[in-house]
Amino acid sequence: MFFPTELQDQLRHIDRIHYAQIGLALFNILLGIIRAATKKSNLTRADTWIIVVSIKTCIVITYQLLSEKRPRLQRWSSVKANMILNIIEVVFWFAALIINGMSFKGFSALGKGLGVLIMLSSIVLLTLSLLVAWVSIRIHRFLKSKGYHPHEHHFSRVSNSPAAPPNVVKIMQSNMSRV
Repeated sequence: MFFPTELQDQLRHIDRIHYAQIGLALFNILLGIIRAATKKSNLTRADTWIIVVSIKTCIVITYQLLSEKRPRLQRWSSVKANMILNIIEVVFWFAALIINGMSFKGFSALGKGLGVLIMLSSIVLLTLSLLVAWVSIRIHRFLKSKGYHPHEHHFSRVSNSPAAPPNVVKIMQSNMSRV
């Protein structure tokens, strides 16, 4: 299959997908700036929208990666906030795709070629955003039903709940004894 169905397997691929999203968003920023610089007129709504949505994507994914990976920033990590941000990503990339598709009038061949590249990378970003949103919804549901995060590096922050597996309780007790 293209994408694994088990939640643990999906969690292994999420960081790679985030890095691909950041790379494609930076590519879109570059293409948007080149497209805006090659035109004789002012910036259009499509040019500014694609640049702004790409910058927003970079900021949101950087927040998610840093708040999950860096111990100093983990207090700002929220599964629910990540889920909401990932769902909003889908909406913004869909809107970017529609706005960019409507703005092909009046461009030179180079501008239309850049617009096609932007649309193709936006389609890929929309698809990746859908995958990440689906996984984040599954993570949120798992957290609500079981009481702990399904990813290993989140276990050290879990409370001593009866829903947590025994190894998580042992990790929590050993971490509490150090304090």
